Amino acid sequence: MELLAQLDIKSTNNFFSTFFRLPDRYWRGFLASSLSSRQLILFAMWMMVRAPPSIQFKLMQHMLLDPAGKYMLRTYAGTMLLTPDLTCLLQQSTMCDQGN
Repeated sequence: MELLAQLDIKSTNNFFSTFFRLPDRYWRGFLASSLSSRQLILFAMWMMVRAPPSIQFKLMQHMLLDPAGKYMLRTYAGTMLLTPDLTCLLQQSTMCDQGN
């Protein structure tokens, strides 16, 4: 949330364009606060993969410099294991969006 408050209009539009292009289960789960730790990490990775470079930079900056980003890295990164969802992310397969 802190990141969004710092974005200008163009960056905000880019952020939300990326956000709503994610697989439904991720953006809906994020808004409903129903993502598990692993899903939250996958959500963040999807955002990084699909975002334009300007937003990727801002996301990385937030993760490394903002206390909330540091907390997420410290708390959740250890829970990340290679899962089918992560494999789909790395391959950027359209089959992933369909739940296959």
